[in-house]
Order: sequence, then structure tokens, then C-alpha cells
Amino acid sequence: YQRRVHGVREDFVPPQYLTFFRRLQDEVPPELDPPAVQAAVEVALRGPLSKLFRSLELEPCGAATIGQVHRGVLHDGREVAVKVQYPNAEHGFRGDVSLLIRFCRMALPQHVKPLEELERQFATEFDYRAEADLLERIADNVMPHFGKRVVIPRPVPDLCAKTVLTMDFLRGDQLVTGLRANFSAIAAREGKTLAELEAERRRPLPSWRMRLYASMLHGRNAADAAAAWLQNQTIGRLGWRREAQPLPVPLDVMGIIELLCAVHAHELFHDGLFNADPHPGNILLLPDGRLGLIDYVRWAS
Repeated sequence: YQRRVHGVREDFVPPQYLTFFRRLQDEVPPELDPPAVQAAVEVALRGPLSKLFRSLELEPCGAATIGQVHRGVLHDGREVAVKVQYPNAEHGFRGDVSLLIRFCRMALPQHVKPLEELERQFATEFDYRAEADLLERIADNVMPHFGKRVVIPRPVPDLCAKTVLTMDFLRGDQLVTGLRANFSAIAAREGKTLAELEAERRRPLPSWRMRLYASMLHGRNAADAAAAWLQNQTIGRLGWRREAQPLPVPLDVMGIIELLCAVHAHELFHDGLFNADPHPGNILLLPDGRLGLIDYVRWAS
């Protein structure tokens, strides 16, 4: 957990360590091979894989500290993410923490209470049924207010167990990855490197100016697409065809930050139930511009 925290601290973690720590947000090497995944799902959900899912990719699309995630399709066509917990995750964690507490009682008693609090905080992390219930509650709280700008996956209750969680699959990139891809496209158009563009825009424009600029670019791209279509339908038939050349529209970084703060503040101050681990790996940038908020395994109220 501390390593994931270090992965967002550019202010004091050296770059060579920062790269490694960031991988722990969702690129931890998976522990389960395909036969083990199938066995774990069938045992937890008490049925053969063919009856539970139309299809399930046994190679993971992501992995974290205590489990890995697989893409699947239900028999009704709904695309889902299936999170499978490692068999010895809970036992290993509790054994390690218990050993640390016993050692600290003898040698470093000032660390006993923080470790006991850590153990309490992780008490429900190993029961995916609690996370499924929390996803429903958080979605019911947040979506009526922010549903046009964020998405929280809903669980599939019949396909959830203590060690398996099935929920909506959200297609998208990690927020940081999506922002860097957007900046890379803009940098290439302007003939700059990504580092040069990031240095220039270290202080982003106010959100209202970014929205105005983005609207102008969307209008320009729409006009260019219409002109290309018109040309291709007329003189293009004689050989003078052309493709539309849309300009990349910069993402509103300040607007995204403000939205994330607003959602978290709503969870914290209005609902009293919030994600206690909102690191960048738990925020997705979806193709339609909305944010996907995932992984509510660690929460507080």
C-alpha cells in the first residue's frame, strides 16, 4: 500500500523509483495461470464456467496486490470485469501483520497501534461481497448527481462471492495514460516533445477557457468533416478525394481535477461513505470523456 502511495509523490520520490511504484497501481505480475483462474471461479461461484459466462478470458487484463481482473461476457451479452482473489492473499496478509505486531510489542511498541489500525482497515478488503454491496451503495449515491460525467460499475450479485467479484466492464485508459496520449497528439501537431509541452503547460488554463477552446476545436473539426464529405460527394468522384483532418482537442485538466474533488467531497460530506484509496490507478478516462471510478475495496464512513 505504501508503495502505491509513493507512486503519486513526484515531489520527493526519485524518477527511477517512481516508475516502479506506479506499476503497482495496476500492473502487479499476476499469480494465477488460466487453469487456476477457471478452478477458482468455478469453486467460488459453484458452477461450470460455461454456465456462468458466455465467455471469460483466462488471461488477466490487470492485476493488483490481492487479485487479478479478467474480461468476460454474460449470456445476455453484457460485458463484465471479473476480479479473482489470490488463494493465499488473506492468510499471507494476516500472518505478516500479526508477525509485525508481535515483533513491535517487544522491540518497537510505538508502532503497535498503527499496525493494529492497518489490520482493521484491511479487515473487509478480502471479502468481495462487501465490495459488491458498496459499489451498489456508492453508485446509488453518486450517479444521480454526477451520472453525466462519471461512471461507477455495478456488480452482478448472482456472480459475486467472497473471492470473486463480477461487475460492469469499463472500457478506457488510466486517467494519466489518457492525459499523456492526448498531450502527445497535441505535441506532435505543434512539433514539440511531450516534455516540452508539459513544461509549457505546467499551469493549465482555467476550466472555462479550456471548455471554450475545446468547443471551438470541435466546431472546426465538424466543419472540416463536412467539407471533406461534400468534396468527396462532388469533385471527389472525379479523383479529388480527401480525408478529414481533425485536430486533437485538449482535455480539460483543471475541469477533471475539479470533478474528482466534487465527487469525493460529495461522498465524504453528503453521503458519509467514500473511497479511501482514490489513487490514479482507480480512475479511468472513458472514450466518451467520462471518468470511470473503480475499485471501492477500501472505504471509510
